[in-house]
Amino acid sequence: MTIKDLAALSGYSLGTVSRVLNNQPHVSEKAREQIMAIVKEQGFELNTNARNLKQTHSNNILVIVRGTHNELFAALVERLQTVATGGEYQLVVDYIGELDNEVRRAVKRVREVKPQGILFLGGSSEDFIESFAEIHIPAVLVTNSAAEFQFKNLSSVTTDDTAAAAAAVG
Repeated sequence: MTIKDLAALSGYSLGTVSRVLNNQPHVSEKAREQIMAIVKEQGFELNTNARNLKQTHSNNILVIVRGTHNELFAALVERLQTVATGGEYQLVVDYIGELDNEVRRAVKRVREVKPQGILFLGGSSEDFIESFAEIHIPAVLVTNSAAEFQFKNLSSVTTDDTAAAAAAVG
């Protein structure tokens, strides 16, 4: 059963059926009730996979985490989740092995989850040189510098390890 089938059964347009299924305004109460009765009668359920394929964007933020045993990154992901949820975004977190190519993973996942942006936690400069040109959404390297790259959609957040070590020692 598809939304087109529901439209044919109900006698309403595809747009009206879609508005009812997505609980949007501008539908008469009579039309809403009739369509929902057919939905219930037919046992119709929205196919979220089909919906995701049609979407051109989402409220997803993709986070690629290099390594699975990094306590700093675990705490950071937890905090990011809290902030993202408060801003009505959803994190999609992928953990990869130390030797995996995070940019190739990101290219694949961008097609699947259509994120608004990407955060790379950890990473390898070689991976970015090789594949980053395929990514056309904003991205941020966390802990590694993007200064050496010439990608307009790539920024970074880093610490000055030398200054931090000097401050810690004395």
